[in-house]
Parts: sequence; structure tokens; C-alpha cells
Amino acid sequence: MIERMGKRRRRRYGGPNQGARLTALIAVAVVGVLVVVLAAMALNRETDVPTAAGYTPKPQPTPVDRSWPTAVFIGDSYTVGAGGAKGGFVKTVARSQKWAAVNLGRGGTGYTDNPTQTQENAKNACGRDYCESFREIIPLALKESPDIVVVSGGRVNSKTTPATVDSAVQDVFASIREALPNARIIAISPLWDSREPPEGLQAVARSVKEHVEAVGGEYLDVGQPLGGHPEMVAADLVHPNDDGYSAIASAVVAALGGRGLSRQHRPGRLHGGDMRRPLALGEHLWPDVDLRDVGRSGLGAARSDL
Repeated sequence: MIERMGKRRRRRYGGPNQGARLTALIAVAVVGVLVVVLAAMALNRETDVPTAAGYTPKPQPTPVDRSWPTAVFIGDSYTVGAGGAKGGFVKTVARSQKWAAVNLGRGGTGYTDNPTQTQENAKNACGRDYCESFREIIPLALKESPDIVVVSGGRVNSKTTPATVDSAVQDVFASIREALPNARIIAISPLWDSREPPEGLQAVARSVKEHVEAVGGEYLDVGQPLGGHPEMVAADLVHPNDDGYSAIASAVVAALGGRGLSRQHRPGRLHGGDMRRPLALGEHLWPDVDLRDVGRSGLGAARSDL
């Protein structure tokens, strides 16, 4: 009788082998749960999904498409982004147009050379022993083999005689076109701070418009985005702050419209295009491209070497 009861107990509880199997199953289940939890945590980190109230996800960099055209920016301290903390307007404009941008801006420079420049004031202006003028920076731009050259500046030339400025501006754009016969050349109208621009700035703007269009380039009249907005200017009362640069970027992008084209539509592939000929009213550099479609292409990312 006692022996039969023992056998029934062993059958009910399965004996030592069954207990070992049960323990192994429990261990496997625990490991599986841990794997799932760890995977979820890793995914959360990669995608920056908020894990607590008030958490702000970090913006993730957009991968760069190496087929995008290279755009070199030549300009002054506004082009560099002085006064702001987020890189100025160049990065924003480049992303919007799907350009791989190279910023060659130099603080304290303009269309004319500065023969009285000293090493001390150069250090203060551009952080270098010598701050190259727009014309002098062209050889550096050529090393990038750019598809697009954007020139922005003229503030420091507002007190220069109009004849001197006009000659220097003509030299800059003629030199760029001679060195880069197939490049797209863009000039941004001279920018000022929140105060009323001086008369001399208008003379600079007229020269820039005339001479960039004379070589088949484009003139972007962006107005004065900072005008009447002291809250958009940094403490030095000269340079934009981040809000100011955002306003400038918006004005430039609006002026560009849908014209930020990819490599397959380089000016060098125009049919019968004479890049030195000024554009007629309503004409654009890519007669076989619907710019409305290009304008719908959305935002991209610029090369991260600015």
C-alpha cells in the first residue's frame, strides 16, 4: 500500500527530472523577457523617443547625399555667422536647397581689398593673420570645384567711393565666371542691421546686381530682414543673433524659390546655354526643368564641414 502511494506521488509531481525541466523553462523565459526589454531600451535610445514628460528629443543629423552640388559661400562676418550660436544662415539655406556647402566667409571683408589691414585687426575681424577680400578668396573656392558660388556681403564697402566699389565688384564676378565657366553664380543683396542702411549700401547693391547679371548670374534681392528689429541683433548692435540669422535664411530661401537643383541639372549641361549672357525677364538657367516640381523636393542636409 505504502509503495503504491509513493508511486502515485512520483507520477503526480514528475520526479526530479521533471523539476529540472521546469527550472530550465523558467530560466529560458526570464532570459527572453530580458532580451525584449534590452532591445526596447536600445531602440528608444536610437530613435530618441521621449521617456518622460517634458523630455525634448535631440535632432538627428540627416544623411548627406554626395550627389548634391557643391556650393561655396564667399562673404563677410554675416556669412560666417558672427553674433549667433547656430552657424548663421548658410547651413539653413544649404539644407533647403540640397547643397553640400563650404563656407569661406571672412569677417571684416568685402568686395574691395584692404591695403591698410594689420595683423592685429585681422585677428579681431576674422581670427587670422590676414583676412582675404572676396576677390582674394576665389582661389580657395576653386579648390572645392564648386557647382555653385554664392557671394554675400558689401556692408564694409558702404563708405567706399562708388567707382572703386563698382570696379571691385565687376572684377569679382568676372573672375569667378572666367575660372568657372559652367558654375551657377548667385549674389545676395548687401545686408544691414536693424538701423536704416546708409546711402552707400544702395550703390553697392546696384553694382552687385549689374555685374553678377552681366556674367549670367542671379541677383537675390532679399531686402533688409533685420530692419526695424533690434531684437534680432546681437549685443554688439552689428551682427544678427540666431533669430536674425533665421530671418535672413528665410529671406534667401524665399528669393531662391525652387531653384536649388541637383547635379544632373548643372548649368554646364544646358543646351546651347551662354553663361555670360544676362538672363531675360522670366527666363531661368534650366529651360527644360519645371521649377515648380523642384520646389516641392523638400528639405535636405548640407555637408557638415561648415
